[in-house]
Amino acid sequence: MNLSDRCAEMFRTGASVVDVLKLMRGEGLSQIASIRALIDLKGISLREAKEAVHTSPVWADVRDDNDEFHAELEKTVHNASESEPSTD
Repeated sequence: MNLSDRCAEMFRTGASVVDVLKLMRGEGLSQIASIRALIDLKGISLREAKEAVHTSPVWADVRDDNDEFHAELEKTVHNASESEPSTD
């Protein structure tokens, strides 16, 4: 049985998202792959899947780094857009 089938079976038998995320991470799935898998397996939106993974205790050890990276990325994009010459 492949990982996707195992996760689907866990959901069918009442496992929580956290339990399934534990299996996914333990099997080497990245956060992005876990988000995609939740969308496919649960039929939830991208926003819901991102929130489930980001707030999960399974990924708590990297949450602060991810938040810092996201904030820096937003700052960089904002600064870059302010420094672009006007096309008016």
